[in-house]
Amino acid sequence: MTSDPWEGLACPIDLASPLSRAPGGALVCPACGTGYPLEDDIPRMLPPVGARDAAEAAQTERERVQRDREAPRYDANRLLRALSVAEIPLTLRRLAPRASDVVVEVGCGTGRMTERLASRCGQVWALDHSIDSLQRAREKVADDRVRFVQADAGYLPLRPEVADHALSCQMLEHLPTAALRKRAVSETARVLRPGGRFVVSAYWHSPLTRLRGDQEGHHSGMIYYYRFSRPEFRALLSGSFEVETITRRLVYILLAGCRKQVRTDTHGTSLLTA
Repeated sequence: MTSDPWEGLACPIDLASPLSRAPGGALVCPACGTGYPLEDDIPRMLPPVGARDAAEAAQTERERVQRDREAPRYDANRLLRALSVAEIPLTLRRLAPRASDVVVEVGCGTGRMTERLASRCGQVWALDHSIDSLQRAREKVADDRVRFVQADAGYLPLRPEVADHALSCQMLEHLPTAALRKRAVSETARVLRPGGRFVVSAYWHSPLTRLRGDQEGHHSGMIYYYRFSRPEFRALLSGSFEVETITRRLVYILLAGCRKQVRTDTHGTSLLTA
């Protein structure tokens, strides 16, 4: 473990690092000079206003506000608790982290997976855009191997190849545009080391939801969702990963296991892609 707990961070705008410390504790980008507050020991690393598409940012912000509102009662969701009985062990079995591994969890929420993940690996970067969810997750997971960071899935504030594996559970479906979903997958690949494993789940556009015509919509009037057909989910992931498995065993979600792609040139030399 490094003496600087935030050494692996980078500016989400230009990916410059290492970040310096300003008086008062803010983390400052060495290239663009943007400062990111460090409040209650959680770096606030969301991309600044104006650094992304305005419509995309507005939809994402509406969801973030709603997630903050729902954080105190999120863990009481009975359907999610029932699903977790099968989902958590199956997901962690697919991820198979070793005791020395660094794992990035994109969209950790209130720590439903983080709590179990922390005891199985060397370090966890637990990322979410809802600060209230992060604070509740930290209350559950009192473990210094976990570093909680407020971040956007499409603009990960991490250095390239900082992690051995990555995990994302029921987050991709809530990104409001196809471009942002593609960017989030690419960003996850960027922060993984060669051969890194990515285990990811998302809403499934099942025969029942197809019958209802319910492929996309909003929860609570604020939280966008998109249900993936199996071919759509594979196509999204295949842009950055080698997709090894996709299962529909979890009723309303698809669970995929992937590897970061390694390609070779005409001379047989490995070319790592992200």
